[in-house]
Amino acid sequence: MRFVLFCVLSLAVQSLNLRPVLGVLSQPIEGNGTNKTSYIAASYVKFLEAAGAQVVPVRFDASNAELDTMMKVLYNDQ
Repeated sequence: MRFVLFCVLSLAVQSLNLRPVLGVLSQPIEGNGTNKTSYIAASYVKFLEAAGAQVVPVRFDASNAELDTMMKVLYNDQ
């Protein structure tokens, strides 16, 4: 009985995601001659992921409605 209980608890703990979610604000790109309007350096993302965080890109020009929607989705997934 103890072994079965341990297995169930172990699976339950493994399914929890306790990593923090961090938003990284993009930087605007001007005059680059492409369709891209913003940029996030991969080194920033890799640094945060190496520390154990989940990274969510946040556009610098996102409206309040877009930010509210993003927060609701992230909050409901937790």
